[in-house]
Amino acid sequence: MVNFNGDLLPETSHFANHTHRGLRYGDALSEPVRYTGQELLFWEDHYFSLMAGMRQLRMEIPMAFTPEYLQEQIGNTLRANSLDGKSAEATLTVVRRGGPETAGHTVDFLIETEPLETVPYTSGSGTFRADIYKDYLLPSGSLWALSHHNRLIEVLAGIYTRENGWDTCVMLNDRKEVVQTLEGVLFLRRGHVLKTPGPSGGAPECVLKMKLEGMVRKDG
Repeated sequence: MVNFNGDLLPETSHFANHTHRGLRYGDALSEPVRYTGQELLFWEDHYFSLMAGMRQLRMEIPMAFTPEYLQEQIGNTLRANSLDGKSAEATLTVVRRGGPETAGHTVDFLIETEPLETVPYTSGSGTFRADIYKDYLLPSGSLWALSHHNRLIEVLAGIYTRENGWDTCVMLNDRKEVVQTLEGVLFLRRGHVLKTPGPSGGAPECVLKMKLEGMVRKDG
């Protein structure tokens, strides 16, 4: 089941048509949230991250979009998919309304959920074989740090990665700076120093990144 504007619908429902701006232009923004089985992790931070992204994309924030309302809608979707009390991830997406050529400010929202095999945010270990993807460069600038749906370059990098037998690829921006991997946020640790690309270069900004940076500053 998915949640479209507060209505719980089967995943096979046709709630979008050919004029859908998320389909045509990638005019959409998503916020993934981890669920422990008891609570949504860092929910307040995720909420304000989504609101900041909507303001940057000049999307109208509906009066109903309070933290309590959206949290309730996520909970309804988890229960509808028998995921209440289990580890899961919920993705909240907002899509701008409007015709093919006319961008409005109002939005639709969609909530999807999927189960997780492990407790959210467990650390792993292992070796990854990676290459630097050079065919196309990501744009720099804070707009591209948002979790928007315009991901064509990442799609092509993913195809390149699979075709060449790599585990992942490192992405560069138009200033030839390291920005991210295909999985998203990239950290470099050297001794007790942890470094990560910033949003001005187009590096993805997310709540987990913010939390890890805060922990490093606190320990330092």
